[in-house]
This record gives sequence, C-alpha cells and structure tokens, in this order.
Amino acid sequence: MNREEFMEKAAQYIIDADEEGVVELAKKYRIKVIFFEIRVRDELAKVLAEEIGARTLVLNPGANLTKEQLKSGKTFFDIMEANLENLKDGLDCK
Repeated sequence: MNREEFMEKAAQYIIDADEEGVVELAKKYRIKVIFFEIRVRDELAKVLAEEIGARTLVLNPGANLTKEQLKSGKTFFDIMEANLENLKDGLDCK
C-alpha cells in the first residue's frame, strides 16, 4: 500500500468513525491535541487533527532505545521527560 492509498483509507476511517460521533465528540470537548505513539504511523492522527482543527504530539513508550539514542547517552528517563513535556503542553498544564 502506498502513501496515497493509506491516506485514503485513513480518511475513510475518520469518516466511518465519525458515524460514531468521534469528530463531533472531539469538537464538543474542544480537543486541541491528538496524541499518538511514536512507533505508530501518524497519518491517522494527522487526519483527525486536521478534521477537528487540532495539532498532534508524540508520546514514546520508551520500550526500545535506538542505537543513536544509546550512543548519545539518552535514557528511558529522558524519553519520559519528553513525554511529560508533551503532555503538559497538550493538556495545557502550567
């Protein structure tokens, strides 16, 4: 499946999900951020965010550090700190 086909399927998924009221629910509660996991393709989150006028932020489970992260000295706690910053930003915490 190429990118265009995936985006079409993602858009159709949003339309189908909207039959359940997902988009209306997100609009009703004024959802401003769609969080998605770093290891998951972000197209669906981006389609939903665009549909409701929100933005996306990534969360990383920190299960497996990459070689680059290990070489740079990044730790699980660094990843959790980044998640915390994204959560604070996305949930508008001071």
